[in-house]
Parts: sequence; C-alpha cells; structure tokens
Amino acid sequence: MTTCQTTSSASDGSANTLGQGIERAAAGVHEAIEVLSGLATPLVAQLVANAHLAVDKASGLATSAAQVLGVENDAFKDAQLKLADSARLHVQQHPLASLSLALAAGFVVDRLLLQGVKLNGA
Repeated sequence: MTTCQTTSSASDGSANTLGQGIERAAAGVHEAIEVLSGLATPLVAQLVANAHLAVDKASGLATSAAQVLGVENDAFKDAQLKLADSARLHVQQHPLASLSLALAAGFVVDRLLLQGVKLNGA
C-alpha cells in the first residue's frame, strides 16, 4: 500500500514539473509574440508612410507632366485627384498588398532595366 502511494506522489510531482515547464514555455512564446508585434508595428507604419509618399510623388509628377504638356483641363485635374485619392485609400485599407505590389513592380522595373543594360553593353 505504501508503495502505491509513493508511486502516485512521484507521478504527481513529475506532472507538476511538466505542467510548470509547459506554462513557462507558453509564457516565453507569448512574450516573444509581444516583442515581435512591437517590432512589426513601427515597420508597418513606416511602410504605409512611404507608400503615402510614393502616391504623393506620383501625383506631383502627373501634375508636372500635365503642366509641361500644357494640359490645363479641369477633367484631367479631377481624374488626377480621384486617382490619387483612390490610391491613397487603397494603401490605407491594404498596406501589405500595396507593399507587395510595389515590391513586385520594383522587381519588374529592375529586370527591365537590367535587360536594357545587357542589350546596350553587349
């Protein structure tokens, strides 16, 4: 009878130790998630801010191009404003998709430019 109680106490002790280990591991994972979340938030905010700057620059370039070409048409200006607002709204609503699209476009432009350099250099 004493042997049975000792075995039961030993298994309870190892279960407690295992349970505590699992709790410590879970707490460590939760802490790591919080740290990563804290790091990601400023990064996403910076990416969104950069996307807004890119939209504003594109809008400015379109305005400059319109002025150079002598297009002072109200319809063109309205279309430009709608396009800029639409792009800004899309970036705000879908920052990761916008970032992915910008990276893909940059990659394509890079490849096209490299092809042009290879053709001219060959």
